[in-house]
Amino acid sequence: MDFLVQVVHLYYQRNMTQDEIAKRLGVSKMTVSRALKTAETQKLVEIKINLPIMNHQELEKRLIQRLNLNEVFVTCPPVLQTKADRLKGELLLDFIGKSTALFIDHLLQDSITIGIAQGKTIGYIARNLSAKKLNNAKVVQILGGLNTSSSYNPYDLLQLVSSKLGAEGTYMSGQAFVINEMAQKVIMAENLHSGIGNLWAKCDFCLAALGSCSNNGAYVTSGLLNDDDLQEVVQRGAVGDIVGHFYNQDGNFVTSILHKRVNSIPIEDLRKVKQIIVTASGSEKIKPIIGAARTGLPITLITDQHTAEGILEELGGK
Repeated sequence: MDFLVQVVHLYYQRNMTQDEIAKRLGVSKMTVSRALKTAETQKLVEIKINLPIMNHQELEKRLIQRLNLNEVFVTCPPVLQTKADRLKGELLLDFIGKSTALFIDHLLQDSITIGIAQGKTIGYIARNLSAKKLNNAKVVQILGGLNTSSSYNPYDLLQLVSSKLGAEGTYMSGQAFVINEMAQKVIMAENLHSGIGNLWAKCDFCLAALGSCSNNGAYVTSGLLNDDDLQEVVQRGAVGDIVGHFYNQDGNFVTSILHKRVNSIPIEDLRKVKQIIVTASGSEKIKPIIGAARTGLPITLITDQHTAEGILEELGGK
């Protein structure tokens, strides 16, 4: 069933040809054709697509052009029938998590190496992944841990994803931000000595979220940073961060005290990753998304329709 869902999604919702799907999934065109016929027989496809995830192709095209990204996926969430903002936010994150899990499903193959950072949305992605038994697959942590155990702590996320995929997990030592530059050098040396740097270089893709420099973000709520720490990078122009590296609206990484304290995959290694799949939604993530797109990192953006429209409005045109 998972294979049929992938084929239907790529053919009907992503508008890929059967040849393109066959190449992407590593099967023959005949296999794709038969899968589409089976999908019709099993009522996965009728006049409309009977899948829970829909995408907005026009917004995707505009964002690819305006943000200069290779790939963008814009989900169209259902109308959320609740007046509770917190519940509405959780439902949206769950929907985006399901969308992303479906989006990356075809990437989950034998011998793959996946990088995992922190983020609430990544937690929803992990929980919605289809269980597989991959051979020689590896999941590697690319950002140090948080002070508390939670659904978006890199340690917990790595354990969950590794378990779902039957993959080997490799953990980092230390927290995402340490006390000073000297401690950062010691911990990074320990991590590199363990061989984790070699795995970073082999990552086929990474799952990452974008921070928004707000005091209700994970770094502050977990006690790793305080308001003064954030204020220091904001005064230097920071609008967001990706795996602990803060950047400004022009996509330039900010030099600050925090960049000497972060325990994360280095920016130069992040640039070598084949694909960084970033999930971000909400008005507070609009500027972080725009800035991240301008960093030149190999980002694939997954967001929702309302956030996509907000990005285009911020850029000066829908």
